[in-house]
Order: sequence, then structure tokens, then C-alpha cells
Amino acid sequence: MKRTDVQRKLRQLLLCAAAYLLSDLPIQLTGFLDFGSWIGIKCFLPVTLGLFFGPWGVAGGMLGCIATAVLLHTPLMEAAFECACIAVLGMGMWLIWYPCSGSCKVSFKRGRHILLYAGLLLGLSLLCGALSLLFLQDACWPTVTAYTALGLLVGLPVNIILGSLFSLEPVLPPYCQAEKDVSGWIDADPASLERMNELLEDSAAEKRIPRKRVFEAQSCIEEVAMRVLAAMPDARILLSVDFGDAFSIRFTYAGAKYNPLRTGKDEDEVDVMSLKLIKHRAMRAMYSHHSGENQLHIVI
Repeated sequence: MKRTDVQRKLRQLLLCAAAYLLSDLPIQLTGFLDFGSWIGIKCFLPVTLGLFFGPWGVAGGMLGCIATAVLLHTPLMEAAFECACIAVLGMGMWLIWYPCSGSCKVSFKRGRHILLYAGLLLGLSLLCGALSLLFLQDACWPTVTAYTALGLLVGLPVNIILGSLFSLEPVLPPYCQAEKDVSGWIDADPASLERMNELLEDSAAEKRIPRKRVFEAQSCIEEVAMRVLAAMPDARILLSVDFGDAFSIRFTYAGAKYNPLRTGKDEDEVDVMSLKLIKHRAMRAMYSHHSGENQLHIVI
């Protein structure tokens, strides 16, 4: 496993642990809910963490649960039961959702996907309720109700936002392979950009995406590519595009650290205008540089 992969997965684990801890600790400290330490707003998180981060999200959720239990001196059986629920809900949703949905994305644009999510959530919550018989008394139906209700009322909107507005790229089970709607290389040869524009138009036409949206994506890609190639003439940019509620555009290119979304000291007004155009179209943009590789993710 590459060092960058290890770092990314470790980062995912720690972020998921922090999210679980922060969603649980304040509620328990206030004593606002008195249904048991395993019940709270956090009940939507196991499914969400499992869907998007797979085993690393589940492990992070369990780590956050253990940290809270240590800080608040939660009874051992309650903490153990909560960890078991996190594992069942998170891993169950991760393993079943992708083959059953017929997609390698977390999307709820179709009614059948919402029904699938609700059905899986109810089934896994019932399994957790049955599991409670091994750990606690009179915990079955409160457990089923909490995980099902919060998974729908809180988890579903959160999953929609993460999958569309943030275009979060999920960790997939080994039997699923992610396929980009459009992917290819752009370099200093103008023909490479022309080929990419043709691929975008052909793919968008198949999916009946409005021409206006396609033009916005093409414009953003051209502006970013021009900025990168102006600073790094020998660069080869790997471009991948996913169509959805929002367009997810990822740029990857090797070399020294260069963020095309930052204004250089020697740039003139024309260069600054192109940068403003990119920022105007983008709902979200994230840049990173690891092990000699630049990565830029723009959502429009």
C-alpha cells in the first residue's frame, strides 16, 4: 500500500472518530436525552460513515464511541453494544448498498434508491435491536426506533449533501470499481483539450444534460488547464469528471506544488479575471499536494 493511501485512510479514520465524538459528547454532558448512552443525534452517523468511508469510517466511529465512553465512564456493556451497532449498520450498509443500487456513487435522485436506503436502514436497525438482547435489557425497540428515525430524518439529508454538493468520493467495496463519466489527459497540445471537450459533449448528450451546464464545465476546465500549463508547460493533467446533481471535476498533475486557484505575484488583470471566473462557477474547491502530486477538486 502506498504511503499516500495509508495517510489518507488514517486521516479518514481520525476525522470520522472526531465527528462521532463531537456529535455525542456534548449531548451526553448536557443530559438532554435520557434513553441510554447509545442513543442520540449520533445515531445517523454509523450508516453515513459506512456509506462514504467503509471500514475506515466504521473503525473511526467505534474509536469515537470508545473515547466518549472513557471520558464519561460509560458502562462497559453499553459501550460494547454501541460499538456492535456501529459495525452492523456501517459495514452492512457499505457491503449491500453498492451492488444493490447498481451504482458506485451515493445518489438519491431516483425513488428506488430512497426506498433501498430506507429498507436497508430498517433491516439493519432491526438486527441491532435483536443484538441488544445479548447486551442490555429493554433496549430492543428504542434502538430500532432511534437508528431508523435518525437515519432517515438526519442521515438521508446529510448523505444527499455529501454526495451532491460535496461530491465526496466514497470508499468502495473490493467488488465494485469506480467508473468516471469522463476521463482523459490534457497537455500543452491544444488538440488534447479539444478531444476532452468532445468527450464531455458526447457523454453529456447521452445523459441529456443541458448544454448550458456542459459549457460551464468546459469553461472551468479550460481556465484551470491554461493556468496550470502556463506555470508548468510540461505538465500532463489527468482529468476526471462525474455528472450528477453537481459536476465533480478532478485535476491531477505531477510536479512542484502549484495551486491554480491562488493569484501569483506577476499575474496581470486578464489572469486574475480568469481566476475569478473559476471561483464564480465553483460551489466548492479543494486543493492538496502530496508526494509530488497536485490534486484539485472543483464542484460546480
